[in-house]
Amino acid sequence: MANPDHIWIIRQGNQAINQWKSRHPDAGLDLFKADLRRDNLSDLDLSEADLRNADLRDANLEGSDLSGAYLGQARLCRTNLCHANLQRADLTGGNLTGAVLNQANLEAAYLNQSNFSHADLNETKLAHAKLMEANFFNADLRKADLSGADLRGANLKWSNLSGARLSVAELSKANLIETDLSDADLTEAIFTDAKLRQVKLNNVTGYNLTSEQEAENAKKITKRIMGTGYLIILISFLIFLGLIALGTVFPPSTDNPGQLDPAASGIITFLAMGFLLIGFLTGSVYIATDKGYSGELGFIITFCFILTAYLLMQVLLAEFIGVAFFGPIVLALLPDKNQRRIY
Repeated sequence: MANPDHIWIIRQGNQAINQWKSRHPDAGLDLFKADLRRDNLSDLDLSEADLRNADLRDANLEGSDLSGAYLGQARLCRTNLCHANLQRADLTGGNLTGAVLNQANLEAAYLNQSNFSHADLNETKLAHAKLMEANFFNADLRKADLSGADLRGANLKWSNLSGARLSVAELSKANLIETDLSDADLTEAIFTDAKLRQVKLNNVTGYNLTSEQEAENAKKITKRIMGTGYLIILISFLIFLGLIALGTVFPPSTDNPGQLDPAASGIITFLAMGFLLIGFLTGSVYIATDKGYSGELGFIITFCFILTAYLLMQVLLAEFIGVAFFGPIVLALLPDKNQRRIY
């Protein structure tokens, strides 16, 4: 856990930080797992600080020096990092959803598997950054400098990279579906096995796609009629109905011909309810994540309705099983956070 004295020091400002650093020239501030939500930490010297697993959601770090800082697994959702210095910082696995990083410096930073979905990275410096499997879904990367960056396996779907510098960038196996690369510099960029579909390539420099990649990019995107979550719920419900129907006719009792074996029917009913429960919970997780929410939220909402349905069935009527359907219905009515932004 974070050193309470160090939390107090940073909240006093740079004078206290500089005094501490003068006494501990070879150490970094211990802010491991610190709760700094909504704190104003702008223009502070936090270089080399240990901020791993720290909670910095909605904090203000504008203009702060975080060079060489350790921010692995840190929560930086909606954090203001405008003009911040993050050179050589380690943000591996960090969550920067909706963060604002306009003109921030992340050159040579370690950002593998970090989440920048919906983030604002306008004119951000990311040259030579490590961004393997990073998520830039629907992010604003206009005029960003990604020259020499390692973006292998990164998700850039719906991101805006117009005017960005991607010279010598490694984009193998990256997802570039419906990405805007207008006016971008692609000199010697590598697109081996990248997912290219409906990518905007107007006025790009250093255009080097193969004819096969051009043909793939020209293909239209087919919209799914039903999302994965809804499909899982539908299939589980159909299996449930099939098993219930089977339980009404099979198997017959060996002792009383013309009647059903109660033990076997009970097992079939148990299996039917199991399929329905697992399908609803799994499908709800997919629905929530597809809409930009946490999978846990989808699970909890549907589980609460299923539990309510079970209690009502025990106390009142079996027909109250229908209450279980309200979980997916509520999730379907939630606003979609993953709607494409227009920059």
